[in-house]
Amino acid sequence: MLFALLAQLAGSAEAAAPEAALYSSHAYHDVLLSCPERIWPGLSWREQQFLFSDSRADSAWLVGRGSRDPVAIPKDRFLREFYSGGATFDIFRFQGRRTIAVNTEGLRKEEAFRLAVHELFHETGQAGWGQRTIDDRGALFPLLWEPRYLRRRAFDHFKSAFAAIQEKGNPLPALGAARYWLARWKKSFPEELPMETDSLEGTARYAELMAYLLTETGCGANDESFARAFRALAPGEFRLDPGHSLETEGTLLGSLASFLLNERLENWFARMDGFLMTSDLAVADIPPLAQPENQELIAAYRRDTEWRNERIRQLLAPELAKLENPAFVRVSVPASWQKGNLAHEASYVLRRQRDLTVLVLGRRHRFQGEQGEINLPGKTLALQTSHNECGGMFYFFLPKSAVERHGHEFSAQFQGRSLRFHGDAKSILGYTWLCPRE
Repeated sequence: MLFALLAQLAGSAEAAAPEAALYSSHAYHDVLLSCPERIWPGLSWREQQFLFSDSRADSAWLVGRGSRDPVAIPKDRFLREFYSGGATFDIFRFQGRRTIAVNTEGLRKEEAFRLAVHELFHETGQAGWGQRTIDDRGALFPLLWEPRYLRRRAFDHFKSAFAAIQEKGNPLPALGAARYWLARWKKSFPEELPMETDSLEGTARYAELMAYLLTETGCGANDESFARAFRALAPGEFRLDPGHSLETEGTLLGSLASFLLNERLENWFARMDGFLMTSDLAVADIPPLAQPENQELIAAYRRDTEWRNERIRQLLAPELAKLENPAFVRVSVPASWQKGNLAHEASYVLRRQRDLTVLVLGRRHRFQGEQGEINLPGKTLALQTSHNECGGMFYFFLPKSAVERHGHEFSAQFQGRSLRFHGDAKSILGYTWLCPRE
């Protein structure tokens, strides 16, 4: 009777776990632990764990090597990751292991798993790598059409080379063409390289996709089965057009080059260090093959870039005007108040002021510390600069008239933005900074 009751309770617990946790538990045990070398040689997942939940659930669900089924964990210890509108993910240590908490709201089960693998790969697979590109992922503004066009041409030829390999054909002509476009891009627009080609993101996307494909096919899948699964996935994953997200153009190029390297160069993984681009390595032994221009594609990128520049200008201009308006205060957000990832839908680095990055927050954020909290709605423009007088990770503007002050206590409510904190006010060159104490 007791065993039957325990079995019933176990079945109920498993049924209560979200699909993301059940899917990821299968993937963790049958792929991440069973064939880790197929994802990234030398990387072990045994000391890494996943937690899944959302704002509606009472528990978070732990996926790790301790149990094949997700284990319910009281969520009161992880409220910062799973409150409504909270972080998409956060990484910390739990029960002695590196753990990623994933907020599953709005994510399909496979998306939650892929996000967990991608972000943990940054922490472990890339441990010790250089960080050249990690802080320079914003698009240089105003945008230029030509580097985007050149990246697209290289991307298309990488796709052709990979298809030739899978079809037992000759990839060299396509690789030579890809090198031609890459060389033009990197010679003519070197300032675009750290902004748009991201070996760190490209290889993380590669590891994420490998883990997902192996979950769908099984560790024992032969080359043909895996190739079929890849061909089915590729049209949706490796698609680049003028309307594509600017911040993932380099990621797509880097991840496609990674799959290509997997077919062409044994032990290429050992060469990656955060500085070497996978696209460079993929064509390192190939002479460039000159190609004609594609006038139709040039026209498409010209139109899209002109349209984007006007939209970005309309978005940024009112906020940047506040930089010279003393009627607005700069409210700094301490880095320690950020819980989980800082989700932003876009970021722009000003060509004429390269130390200023403008982030467009992608959802509501709550920043909390012992001395108070700050709440910002989605679409808030946050400014990052080396000249933050408070030392915070970014700042935003509020009208002076919206801020109430009582000694060192500050509060404000303005257009969805709210704050209350214990801090200090600084006057620098006629402009006011509000600095929360940490």
